[in-house]
Amino acid sequence: MIKRPMFALLAAVVLGLILNNRGIPAVIGVLCLYALLIFLFFLFSERFKDRILKIVLPAWYGNLIILFGLVPLLFVLSFWISGVRERQAVDKRAAFEALHEADEKQCILSGRVKDKDLNGNGYVLHIVKCKVSGYFENVERSGGGCLVYVSAMSEEELPRCGDTVRVYGNFYFIKDTQNPGEYDKLPKSLKEDVHARVIAKKMRVVKEQRNVSDRIREGLCRLRFRLEEGLTRVFDPEDAGILMAMITGNRNMEDEDTAELYRRAGIGHILAISGLHVSLLALGLWKLLKKLTCGKYVSTILTTMFLLFFIIFTGASVSTLRAGGMCLILLLGRLCRKHYDPLSGLAAVACLILLVYPWEIGDPSFLLSFTAIVAVYKASEVKAGVLFGFVISLFTAPVIAFVFFEIPTYSFITNLLVIPLTGVLLLLGIFSGLFGAFVPCVGNVFGGAVFFILRFFEAVSEFTSNLPFSLILTGKPQLVTIVIFYALWEIFAGGLNLYGKMKEAKGKSERADLRKRMKRTVLLFGGGIAISVMLQFIPDTPELTFLSVGQGDCSVFTGDRTSVLFDCGSTDQTEVGSRILSPFMKSEGLMLLDKATVSHTDADHVNGIIEILEKMNVYRNDFDYRMRYNGNVGLKTLVLPVVKERSENYGKLLRLAKSKNVEVVFIEAGEELQLKDRRCGLTCLSPLNALTSENETSLVFFLKTPEFWAFLMGDAGHEAEQKMLERMPRQAFPGELNSSGGKQSLMGRARPERVILKVGHHGSRTATSEEFLKFISPSDAVISCGRGNVYGHPHESVLSVLKAAGVTVHRTDKDGAVVIGR
Repeated sequence: MIKRPMFALLAAVVLGLILNNRGIPAVIGVLCLYALLIFLFFLFSERFKDRILKIVLPAWYGNLIILFGLVPLLFVLSFWISGVRERQAVDKRAAFEALHEADEKQCILSGRVKDKDLNGNGYVLHIVKCKVSGYFENVERSGGGCLVYVSAMSEEELPRCGDTVRVYGNFYFIKDTQNPGEYDKLPKSLKEDVHARVIAKKMRVVKEQRNVSDRIREGLCRLRFRLEEGLTRVFDPEDAGILMAMITGNRNMEDEDTAELYRRAGIGHILAISGLHVSLLALGLWKLLKKLTCGKYVSTILTTMFLLFFIIFTGASVSTLRAGGMCLILLLGRLCRKHYDPLSGLAAVACLILLVYPWEIGDPSFLLSFTAIVAVYKASEVKAGVLFGFVISLFTAPVIAFVFFEIPTYSFITNLLVIPLTGVLLLLGIFSGLFGAFVPCVGNVFGGAVFFILRFFEAVSEFTSNLPFSLILTGKPQLVTIVIFYALWEIFAGGLNLYGKMKEAKGKSERADLRKRMKRTVLLFGGGIAISVMLQFIPDTPELTFLSVGQGDCSVFTGDRTSVLFDCGSTDQTEVGSRILSPFMKSEGLMLLDKATVSHTDADHVNGIIEILEKMNVYRNDFDYRMRYNGNVGLKTLVLPVVKERSENYGKLLRLAKSKNVEVVFIEAGEELQLKDRRCGLTCLSPLNALTSENETSLVFFLKTPEFWAFLMGDAGHEAEQKMLERMPRQAFPGELNSSGGKQSLMGRARPERVILKVGHHGSRTATSEEFLKFISPSDAVISCGRGNVYGHPHESVLSVLKAAGVTVHRTDKDGAVVIGR
């Protein structure tokens, strides 16, 4: 029999989801699946060689049913469910997406209240089955759910779960990922049926209709409110927010600095309702009920009811569903006197979650939660505590790197000190909240112990975060790298097992057979290491990425050991440096930018660079920065235009660069910037003899790579373009020699297939003249602008000129990030 049949079923579900996402027809997928199953069945059948001409033994009937019955059935089921759920999700988002496409800022919606929660300034209502229309466009559409933020109501005035409400307020659509490295909100949005946020200005109840489910939810909401109210009475806002995240799953009031500190130390998982919390509470309750002589049946029923209520109470996160499902399987197994296999239970729960929420297959929470359980199982035979944690940290490292692009080096030590106290903290926090709501003096008694535990957590996190190499930046690993890592892990584990058998072997023939198997294992292990090493030496292809930053500019060039930033700022996106640029850099494995150029000092081009400079560590050298890296990326050289009069932002950039020991380079037209990638060149085309740093005196660069050319215009307009046209035919460019030994002009050189124009001034009518466009003859144009911006960028006249010239136009407001060279 197959040892763990649930893994075969899980593989079928995952394969069905992947093929559906790739658009492969189900019939072809089933035929390929059957062919693969037949191959694997005979390949791994130990009895096949001896009984090739005999009828399959009855012992194999179970395998046949699983492999050729249940596996294809689940494959087809997951393939079909994934398509249906995807269409349902698209339909639910369509109403809100239509408002977003119409640039509606306000909306009117009606729907049923499903859930409620506390927010820093009031309350959050989860409204489902919405009917929504724009303030200016009165077409009403049916859609899914959204979150409504209410600040002008007391708890008594709030509508109850099940009530139908009508809301008018400001509208914000929850978009999918716009840039590489950004956290993808879409899986969570689809799972929770939340597609937009509305800041309520007016709200009223239009219908009261509550069933049993609504009454249960309302009771749980009120219990959650009492518990959170008690926490706010006992603790200061920072500690109360941390405890709310741990106990009720409400992260609306979580302190960002503390959360970031925990994440850098590798204990960020305790801030979510994790499997650890659920296991401690559920199994603790079951054992307590057993000791109270409730009997195994009554104990199991009561614990099951508690688990269901707790999952609803905390918002049904992936980790809660996973832990709750595994606890239920464990309890049912004990009830039926069956042996419980954690990995089989894990696979069964994963199948159920993916069949209900197919988009969870790529969600970070799903990957981390299930990988952590497999890691615990792999390390379960290790007796020493520190080594146990180290094995878990090592096993989960590829997935952590895939999600966060960096690995906390000392997380195994931090978790060793923190996890034993987490259960105590959880229980004391619950008592503090409950008593704090009704008897604050008693809540303060429990709160004192909680206070010291939280300070201990922070002290441990601070200590490990300040150690050398506390964070290792990996970038986003390729899927093949992760597969090789786990393959090497299994080969190494198999080698250790064979080595143990060789020590115990008694017969000569047995030892000889084990040696042969050991040699094959060593060869496989060495071959895997060789492949993984070779993957690291694949040359980097030059890429130019125009990030979507709203109404602003930000582009990054990466090549072989080379990275250059061209502007970073936005007027309608907050913290563009830490929320957009930094995640992109980390996903690319960039801890330090070689150069950051500032075209001019308007806020929509520099506030992200100012933010990076403010947060980065003092730069001494590459090794020192890597050793002291704490999650803040930085830069080595700041490039500014040569001007006679310096603006406020210009002076601020200079002061920050000096305080962080960042080199400053001043440049003007005709000068070159040296790049580490010798295949590429970067030449400044404008300005020359500039008085101030403004739109017409923007730094304009010509970037030359073997694959493409790019003209990066900043906010340069017609006046700057005319001056460049007068200079460029006479201006020499790097690396191009004519037959007489002198450098060629732009007009006389061989052009690559792709010539990119970063359209000046976000597509304003004051830039991109026909004469300039004809001179450079771009194949592609990129316009960086914000959706529905007040300036009307890009202007229709510019789009018409580009269309008439046959230029392919890419817009960050519609296309998200634009990547050239991939």
